[in-house]
Amino acid sequence: MACSRRSSTAVVVPPQEVDLAADTAIAILTDSVADVALPPPQKPRVIFSMQRGGCYGRCPEYRFEIYSDGMAYYTGAAHVTRLGEWQLESSEPVYERIRSRLQLADFYTLSNQYPEGGMQIESLPVTTIYSYHDGRAKTVVNWYDAPPRLIELQRELERLIDGQLWTPIVPKS
Repeated sequence: MACSRRSSTAVVVPPQEVDLAADTAIAILTDSVADVALPPPQKPRVIFSMQRGGCYGRCPEYRFEIYSDGMAYYTGAAHVTRLGEWQLESSEPVYERIRSRLQLADFYTLSNQYPEGGMQIESLPVTTIYSYHDGRAKTVVNWYDAPPRLIELQRELERLIDGQLWTPIVPKS
């Protein structure tokens, strides 16, 4: 049985005459105009972070984050060499070194909190490490009484973070 529907043909428009929005593609047909929405760009997600909270003394207080788009950010709040907000544009080599250290420390097998099931002491500094890789997320919070492999990991990560060439983020006026 033959189809009675009229076939459509596409109208070819030279690219310089078309003004397309970044998130929308438009197909122009003789019978209709179809809007085809592309998926919205994905917001970069945190794939690694390390944060040290303050204490009642002179404990370093900072936050370090690496995003899936390759950007890294450091915010120094108190008792650190680098105060304020800083960025590192090419963090891939840093991230690879972090991942290697996480694997050596067997990070994903650590408990979620130290002390395990114990009491948190608010006057002590807390270190929180978060990693997301291959669909797995893990957060480890260390108040005190952590195993030596976690304490050594924290020291190695701090040395690695401190050794980078950070660029200060200048607020826009």
